Amino acid sequence: MKQRIHIYEILRTDQACIVFVGSMMAVILVTIIVYGSIEIFGSYRTNTGGLITEEDVPYAFVFEIVVVVVGLLGIIIRYLYFRNILANQVPVNGIIDKVSYDKYNEPIIAFNYEFNGQIYERKKHIAGGNYRISQAIKKGTGINVLINSKNPKQFIIADLYKSARSII
Repeated sequence: MKQRIHIYEILRTDQACIVFVGSMMAVILVTIIVYGSIEIFGSYRTNTGGLITEEDVPYAFVFEIVVVVVGLLGIIIRYLYFRNILANQVPVNGIIDKVSYDKYNEPIIAFNYEFNGQIYERKKHIAGGNYRISQAIKKGTGINVLINSKNPKQFIIADLYKSARSII
């Protein structure tokens, strides 16, 4: 039986998607500030003392479009990646090897699972929030993992996305 997981829940904790969305939002925000400053004051003074004027607007606009398009393409690629795993999913049991936190206090779960006689050692970096892993989740704890039957290195830790959020 296939497990139903909302892809939005996966994307909002995916480090690559967080970077893509954050980059797009930052560029759009900076563009609004710069364009607003040019409209109000006639120019925008940079930190280095240079001026951005109306003649520079087309170049900034092209840069913004490029960043937004690259960000959207990145999100679409990650969406298709996770959709492919969910379409070809095979549930397997994994065992946590280590739970640690990066310098931004985001959890990293190192775990392994076996599929067709081969053991795969993987890591999942959970981004996009101040998640705390339950104290019950430690080395040796079993977890449910969905893997792509066509490419067993591709995975989703199913326990992270259950409605009860048992790990998070």
